[in-house]
Amino acid sequence: MERCLATLEERVRGLQRMADMIAGLSELEREVHELAVSESELEEQIQQEKDSLTNADQNIQDIEKAYLESLLNTHVPGIYQSDKVEINRKTWIPWILSNGDEALKWYFSNAGSGGKKTLLKVCYALALHAVAADNGLPLPNFIIIDTPMKNIGEDVNRDIFNSFYNYLYTLAETSLSDTQFILVDKEYFPPGEYEVAVYERYMTPDEAEHPPLISYYRGA
Repeated sequence: MERCLATLEERVRGLQRMADMIAGLSELEREVHELAVSESELEEQIQQEKDSLTNADQNIQDIEKAYLESLLNTHVPGIYQSDKVEINRKTWIPWILSNGDEALKWYFSNAGSGGKKTLLKVCYALALHAVAADNGLPLPNFIIIDTPMKNIGEDVNRDIFNSFYNYLYTLAETSLSDTQFILVDKEYFPPGEYEVAVYERYMTPDEAEHPPLISYYRGA
């Protein structure tokens, strides 16, 4: 009898060990499933990041293209169809490569005249806004441009003056039709045939009937 009882007890212990092993296997299966789900989620996140980087690089290429187009359309001196624009991915500074030559690249700081520097910066801002509008990217839907023709004589450089405003009105009529432009300049260039709404006002710092853009500010 005792021998039979001992045998049964041993069988019970064996069954308990098997039950523990089955429970352990079930736990391992659960952990494996959770790891598989986590791995799948990580792979999806990695792919999303790759897609995001690809899209970001494409956006930068679009800005490079739009910037060169802007410079050419406004007839900025020293810019040619054979030139290339490269934007530094870390600083966002746009470099202009004359004839596509890396050794001949230049940008705002070494552009020469103050008027040319101003045009380069304004054209870059227009390119950024145009690409952002085309791709639904988050940028304010207004642009303030302060004296784009600064240091550029309208009589001497009439072609640049006309080209700039024609290009600006073209953007306002097309890709930037939902963008408000606030321009402060030395001379008014009417929109002519362009179908854009324009509000014009004359501003002086010392005439009450022609207050400055910021009415309470008179400068230093």
